[in-house]
Amino acid sequence: PAPPTPVPAPTIPASGSITLRVLGCPATVDPDDIAAGAADADCAPVALDPAPTLILAGDQPLSPDQLDRSVGTYTWTSLISGPFPLGRPTLPRGYDRSLFVTGEGTVVDPPVFDVGAAPFTVSATLYLFRTETAPLRLGFFACPAGVDRETVSGDVCEPSSGDFAVEIASLDGTVRVGRADAGEPSGAFLTWPALPPGRYAVRVTDLPSGYTEVVIPGATYDAAAGAYLVDAGGEPPVADLAVYFLQAAPNVPGSITVQVYACPPGMSRGNLAGEDCAAAEAFDLRLSLPDGRLLTLAEAEVAGNAATWSGLAPGDYVVEETSLPPGFADAYAPAAQVVEGSAAFVVTVEPGVETAELAIYNLRPDGTAREPTPATEAGAIDTDGDGLADAAELDLGTDPDNQDTDADGRADGDEVGPRRVVTDPLDPDSDDDGVTDGDEIAMGTDPNDQASQ
Repeated sequence: PAPPTPVPAPTIPASGSITLRVLGCPATVDPDDIAAGAADADCAPVALDPAPTLILAGDQPLSPDQLDRSVGTYTWTSLISGPFPLGRPTLPRGYDRSLFVTGEGTVVDPPVFDVGAAPFTVSATLYLFRTETAPLRLGFFACPAGVDRETVSGDVCEPSSGDFAVEIASLDGTVRVGRADAGEPSGAFLTWPALPPGRYAVRVTDLPSGYTEVVIPGATYDAAAGAYLVDAGGEPPVADLAVYFLQAAPNVPGSITVQVYACPPGMSRGNLAGEDCAAAEAFDLRLSLPDGRLLTLAEAEVAGNAATWSGLAPGDYVVEETSLPPGFADAYAPAAQVVEGSAAFVVTVEPGVETAELAIYNLRPDGTAREPTPATEAGAIDTDGDGLADAAELDLGTDPDNQDTDADGRADGDEVGPRRVVTDPLDPDSDDDGVTDGDEIAMGTDPNDQASQ
């Protein structure tokens, strides 16, 4: 038999490729110069979004199958035969003209890749031009200590021509200028006169010595970019903004001064007349810090009826009168925030305020405005003036002639409350930890808990 006839291999049609490079040119570049073959060194790659397309038969668009937007190149491969018109590209903001130049340097309008049958490898460049410019003006001001975002203004801040650096960059990445590119770059007022219209990120990359923050009122801050966004060529057509340099808030320590007064019989919270109260001759105070530490009168400067703690950072503190002088049953500080269930008051040290002041008025049992208690019942006799009525002392077993029956450093009236830490008035060491109740109160430990030492 005759051998089989060989089947010829299928013919693979030849194919071609087209590459388009896109360059954006500043307003200083004339399209006629590019058309005449001038160098394009001042032009930079531009990304087109969406990508450009070729137009096939039936007006079908063909997107590139290879693209690198970082260098502005778009490539179509596996093409059979032309010509291939270039679809109308969407120009980035700020560009309003284009010029199509073939690899041989020929200007073609409308743009088309005029190729025949494959194989072929051709390239062309699409130049984009700006014909409109917009100036950007920035004034730089250095503000004194204490000025913040809320109080900043040109009335209190001085023009600054000091050592700082600023960067202006378009969001599309085609424009990036600095202080050296502005008119009179050594002054406090800088102008970039010929920027392409568009949105720019403004970054102060180096601040003058002693300054830590930048504020540009009227501009939008983009936290992700770490820059303020401004529009050039919009409305108004000239971007004219002030840039303020702020100093860190001064960390000036403050102080708390507490004055203690002894008020006469018959005076209560309801009829308090501070001017009729005398300076207290004896008192005991402690200060609770925001971090939980305690300061006593030993750490304060005491002068007469006033105690002052200094070197305090801003924050909320608690002042407590740990025990009342004999004969007094209530501690009152008008308008102060009271810590519930105690003779303790919140005092706030504000930033920049040198001294926070608190006045505490000690009131006698017959003048208090509290609910009647065994220690302060109206008309009750309190022979030893410990804040506990004689009848109540007899019921409790304490000595009505001795302010401190168990000699623990706490008056009997303080030991039974109601606004003091309750301890046993007949036991000098209520929790049996070896430290008397009075000493525990002075140290800030719990006289009812052995573990708090």
